[in-house]
Parts: sequence; structure tokens; C-alpha cells
Amino acid sequence: MKKILSFIALILLMLPTSAQVFKQNGPSAGMPVPEVVNWTASYKMLNATAGIITIEVHIYDGWHIYGTKTPKNGPIATKFTFSELTNVKLVGKTSPSKKAKSHFDRTFNKLILWWEGNVKFTQLFKVINPSKEYAIGGSVKYMSCNEEKQKCNPPKTFEFKFKQ
Repeated sequence: MKKILSFIALILLMLPTSAQVFKQNGPSAGMPVPEVVNWTASYKMLNATAGIITIEVHIYDGWHIYGTKTPKNGPIATKFTFSELTNVKLVGKTSPSKKAKSHFDRTFNKLILWWEGNVKFTQLFKVINPSKEYAIGGSVKYMSCNEEKQKCNPPKTFEFKFKQ
């Protein structure tokens, strides 16, 4: 009888810990995160030495991705990285087709810039030596959130690569 009572007491002591783990990880812990953001990337040459990269994002209704700058202790900013530049150099900065809008984000309790819907980001580049092959590779790191559901997906990375 003493062993049974000790076992029950041990289980009762562990219940609050189990509830915290369940609350923290949620009922879908370990399940795949739904794709609410879809990216595509393409490029085209404007002439023999100049080209443009277009990176498009489609963000599902109710969801958003954050601007390229976010406040300290806020969400992950959208970041474009060009890690492979073979025989090319970038011209200017990566530009969005529309400005990120300012919103009060309840999840982070801060005023933050974000994009919703569809956005095209463009980056001009120049081929250094047109008689040689060139390659461009990079990635976009982003975080998607839904204000109404007060839910954020973990940061993800979209990678792209082009070769002549």
C-alpha cells in the first residue's frame, strides 16, 4: 500500500511539469509546419552584361513576413544573402515591389514592418566578363506569422542558384 501511495504521489508531482511541456511544445509538436509562404526565383539578361534577379513571394491570407529590419527582441527580419557571385557583381540593393507596412504586432508587442500578399524583390547584377560563364546563388531567410492566430512559424530559408 505504501508503494502505491508513493507512486501516486510521484505521478501527481509530475503532472504540472507535463502540462508545461505540452503547453510549450503544443499538441502538434513534431508535426510538419504548414507552408504559408511560397517563393520562386528567376533571372533574365537585360543586355550582354546586365541582368536582373526576381524573387517572388506569395504569402497566404492572414499571414505575413517581416521587413528587412526589425526591432531588438522582435521577430526574425527577412534577409537576402548572395553567397555565390562568380563573374558577377551586384548593382545596388535588393528592392521590393511595394513597401512593407507598419503594424502593431501583438505577438511581439511592438510596432513592426511586414509584407502581406504577393511581393517581388529585384536585384540588378552585372557580368564582369561576358566571354566567361557566371553563377549567382543565395538565399532568403524569413519568418512567417499570423496576427489573428498569434502564431509564428520557425524561421525558414529559401535558396536559389543560377548558372549561365
